[in-house]
Amino acid sequence: MSLLSSILYPSELKRDKSVLILGLGITGRAACAFFERHEIPVIKFDDLQTGCISSSKDIPWSEVSFVVQSPGINSTHEVVIDAKNRGIVIVSDVDIFVQSAANAFFIGITGTNGKSTTTALIGHVLKQHFQNVFIGGNIGEPALNLPIILESNVNVASKMQPLTPIYVLELSSFQLELSKTLALDIAVLTNMTGDHIDRHGSIENYVQSKKKIFDKAKLSILCIDDVQSQKIFDELKERQKTYSVSMTHDADFILNDDRVLTMKDGSRIDISHPRLVGSHNAQNIALAYSVCNHLGIQPSSFQQDILSFTGLPHRIEVIQEHNGIVFVNDSKATNADSTIRALCSFKNLPIFLIAGGKPKIDGILPAVPYMQNVKEVFLIGSASDRFARELGQVKHTFCHDLGNAISKAIDAATALSCTLQKVILLSPACASYDQFKNYEERGDVFRLIVNQVLKHE
Repeated sequence: MSLLSSILYPSELKRDKSVLILGLGITGRAACAFFERHEIPVIKFDDLQTGCISSSKDIPWSEVSFVVQSPGINSTHEVVIDAKNRGIVIVSDVDIFVQSAANAFFIGITGTNGKSTTTALIGHVLKQHFQNVFIGGNIGEPALNLPIILESNVNVASKMQPLTPIYVLELSSFQLELSKTLALDIAVLTNMTGDHIDRHGSIENYVQSKKKIFDKAKLSILCIDDVQSQKIFDELKERQKTYSVSMTHDADFILNDDRVLTMKDGSRIDISHPRLVGSHNAQNIALAYSVCNHLGIQPSSFQQDILSFTGLPHRIEVIQEHNGIVFVNDSKATNADSTIRALCSFKNLPIFLIAGGKPKIDGILPAVPYMQNVKEVFLIGSASDRFARELGQVKHTFCHDLGNAISKAIDAATALSCTLQKVILLSPACASYDQFKNYEERGDVFRLIVNQVLKHE
């Protein structure tokens, strides 16, 4: 217990007691490995996996110091309720990690959409300039799988030095909901629209979870182009150092339609990127620049660095171009707001949209006003009947599965006589769990089917 006993929940981490890991998904497995590396015994609980305790009544509660709750576990779970009733502390993996790597510099990014791209962009640029930069959290490696570098003689409150460990963490609302002690050097909010209401119960609860990223942040940076983000910014600027990014409001970093970012001092930087299309990606790049510039990255260096960033899979990812048809994998679009962003990225081209899956509360209705160039929507999954009603006069076809939708979309796009490129866009506005394990599998299947179809043409 040498590493953790003095810095991690000293009142809860009792000698000869165990840590209860609630949920053995990717985060839970990383937590188990972390504690086992430090010779701290663990008790494993999972309802669905063999070899674990699966009922709260079977937990040896007298042996439990505290509970690490995986972000995928709802706070209404019987173990959570039982632990609270017993007065046992429940913590998040991110809190544990930040306390364990206390001498490092932490950048946290959250938001409804764009947080993965913004996280990856920041990490990509910083890796060109600093030696110890690690990316994880809700993207890539779970926080507790990241290496912990304890040696640092740098005061991160002053100037960053090359050997200072920098951790760039994507943080979901689920992770932030569990957080109690999170203290970041820089906290970033990409945007705020309704999502995961089934988990949080209300938009108010969802917003409160997201806002926890700012509680102990030394610097906060927000894109203020939506009502909730603007409101949060107005609250924060009264009590902490806060910067704003906007395409529509006066801000510290103002972004125009030509992707030129203007700072308060009048200096300007072109942040255009050939593979990151759409205004939402311009906002992501602007947020990344605001972070990197704060750490001393010069505009010319940033411009060069981002050009080697190829983007993330499943996020408006062009996977093929064939006979005037562009195939775009936007499987990460699990809500209508994300689909709107994809539609706006190709607003001057005819679009054949594949949508559906397990619907969110808002359905697809918010995206309908942005479908002026959508020639037809090909519906898949359990949302099909609901989406058909919400689409109204927008032409749509029931396809049931992804393979059938791709086939019909290719036929329709091929039949359209047009001098412009045509776009077959998978942007489901839905979760994937009715037909796929996750959005990654959905996007991989889309890519596989498209490549197979085009191979035989």
